[in-house]
Amino acid sequence: MRALVQEPRILAGIGLMLAATLAGALFLQHASQRASVWQFSRSLAAGTVLSAADVHLTEVAMEGSVYARAADRVVGRQLARDVTEGELLALASLHAATAHFQEVVVPTAKLHLPPDTRRGQRVAVWWSSRPDGSAPTTTARVLASARVLGTTTADVGAGQGVVLAVAPKDVQRLVLAIRSGDIDLVRLDASR
Repeated sequence: MRALVQEPRILAGIGLMLAATLAGALFLQHASQRASVWQFSRSLAAGTVLSAADVHLTEVAMEGSVYARAADRVVGRQLARDVTEGELLALASLHAATAHFQEVVVPTAKLHLPPDTRRGQRVAVWWSSRPDGSAPTTTARVLASARVLGTTTADVGAGQGVVLAVAPKDVQRLVLAIRSGDIDLVRLDASR
């Protein structure tokens, strides 16, 4: 036993084995740390304002703060880029809260918007006057582009209500158009 203690290579070997064991244990402990992060429940287009149905929490082994964690407020924030279903929500893919627009429900008659219009897409709003029920006498583009926030069929007769994100300066013009003629929505990102 005294020979083992006096041999420096044996002591160095034992020390290295202990250090490697300790380093391995620390690595495994660190690697097994899990965090709750937000994950997308569906694919969404840039500009979409997140709702609770768009994201869910998932447990992942990770370190760092690249992804939004459970404590981060993500609902009500706007996407800065397109995302796909199952993707983890990176903090860099979010804009600040979207206070720069107002929500306006635009009633549209049947066949006056593409049938698969959905949240996150962009549409142009067109207005046509019908002073005596005959063919339109005037047609004008009211909004060049507005983000669709949602759709509804509640209490709009045979048509559909589409909720649009509208800049405050454009709300009065849009409401006047809704009250004074027919509205058509033209989807701008038809490739999606």
